[in-house]
Amino acid sequence: MINSVASLLRGLSEEKNVKGRQQMLRSFLDAISEENRSCLLGLLLGRKPSRIAKYSQIQEWAMEYSNVDEKMFSACSKMTGDANIAASLIIPIVADAEDPDLYDVFNLLIDLKGKETQEVKDNVFSTWKLLDQNAIVLFNKLLSASFRSPLQVAEVHEFLAGMSGLEPFVISKRLSGEINDSVLETGSLFRSVEAKEEVCAPIKFCSNLIEEKCQRYNPDATYTWYYDGMRLQLVRAGTQVHLWTESGRDLVSVFPELELIIADLPSSFIAEVLLVAVNAGIPSDSSLIQQRIKSKKSKIKVEFYFLDLMKLDGEDLVERSYRERDLLLRKHFRKDKTGLLKFLEVLDINDESTLVQQYTECNSWAAIGLLVRRNDLAYFDVEFSKVFCSAKHRIAATLLYGQRSQGNFKSTYNEFTFGLNSGDEFVPVCRISNIDNDKLLLRLNDIISDHSTERFGPVRSVKPEFVFKISYDSIVESKRHKAGLQLKNAKVIAFAEGVKSMSLNELERKCNEIKTIRENNLRNLRLVK
Repeated sequence: MINSVASLLRGLSEEKNVKGRQQMLRSFLDAISEENRSCLLGLLLGRKPSRIAKYSQIQEWAMEYSNVDEKMFSACSKMTGDANIAASLIIPIVADAEDPDLYDVFNLLIDLKGKETQEVKDNVFSTWKLLDQNAIVLFNKLLSASFRSPLQVAEVHEFLAGMSGLEPFVISKRLSGEINDSVLETGSLFRSVEAKEEVCAPIKFCSNLIEEKCQRYNPDATYTWYYDGMRLQLVRAGTQVHLWTESGRDLVSVFPELELIIADLPSSFIAEVLLVAVNAGIPSDSSLIQQRIKSKKSKIKVEFYFLDLMKLDGEDLVERSYRERDLLLRKHFRKDKTGLLKFLEVLDINDESTLVQQYTECNSWAAIGLLVRRNDLAYFDVEFSKVFCSAKHRIAATLLYGQRSQGNFKSTYNEFTFGLNSGDEFVPVCRISNIDNDKLLLRLNDIISDHSTERFGPVRSVKPEFVFKISYDSIVESKRHKAGLQLKNAKVIAFAEGVKSMSLNELERKCNEIKTIRENNLRNLRLVK
């Protein structure tokens, strides 16, 4: 069974057509038991047992099991670029071995948690004897908790919604509530929808039109700052409270601080909010939100900015104008004493010159752009809501690495790392993928193919001689990276032949200047308030 699951996962990662992946997954789910189906869905949704062994332990066990020395294993690992794949290549395969159920493998991994190293190793050796090469790769990734689903969570929700006839948010709610962390318990995903589940259902999010150039001033529009954050729907129906993402995931358990202020809000409503991470009282990078969601660290402080009100006390407001909805929002929802719930500051813009000035100063106020909403339009009108991203900054950076698609060593390079000069070396400052310009993508691939110096699995290092123009929204401080800085929303513009790359010192100086201006602006704003 696990051998078949490993083959399915490999097929899903290689299949580019969405309908092909859905058909492949549906046929497989129909043919397996409910226990195995629960475990497979858990894997696809990112649920997996805790780590049992480290990479180094798996490497030592694989060498001992197959009687291979470290030199040969290192050569195999360098060739594949993945220690788990290297281990699967050197471990001998037993012909006609018993194929264990995925459910049994998960039970084994959960039972091994906290066991002595020798007992874990003995069980790993006995399991390896039952697996084929693909299954060994999967098993090793489960051992080290390094498995990544080949499908996006939203795609799995959409697939199950189409299979069951339910809405994606219902699927999301049932999965999050009925598959526990060990992926071994699940209720029926396909029973009828109960009335109580409809009460706290979110509605479809309106589409924000993202534009890089600010349009002309509109006197019948509301202008506010727009911060780097996550759009959510805060839903309450009596004692039930939910915080829905656009993909249908409920995050209310991640933010227990909502319990402190929810009692002061109306008993039944659906409101759109912008979740923003704050650092020293200043709106910060949205990557902190992902850290908070993954680790549930309460040390990362957040704020919720009200954006819109779609339902209130059972009344649907989406057909009303934004002016009416905003008045109701500010009447029934007030800023709480904890400072967790806030309203976006309405900017005093009354002519073209003021609009241009505010637009160009977005970064100085810790914003990424302007949010513009037409006062006379309903929630779902196409032209209702727009975000004008702040004017992008540009630098010249050097190409350092190129990486192929994961699991496909014959594809083109589609991820590129760029860096800046720091003394005698170059340090990365951004990694860019999804390049839309075909000619530019071809030029990058040609440079990597002709001028690569080292190989690390799917990654190739390049002579630091090729400079490209890079645009970005903002500079983010990052202790996780060697440079200490990263470029936010970076994009490759063009090849800069004959242009000298910027140094890291110059970028740091620019970052400090922006930070000083931003802190002064926010300090003055607090004094005014």
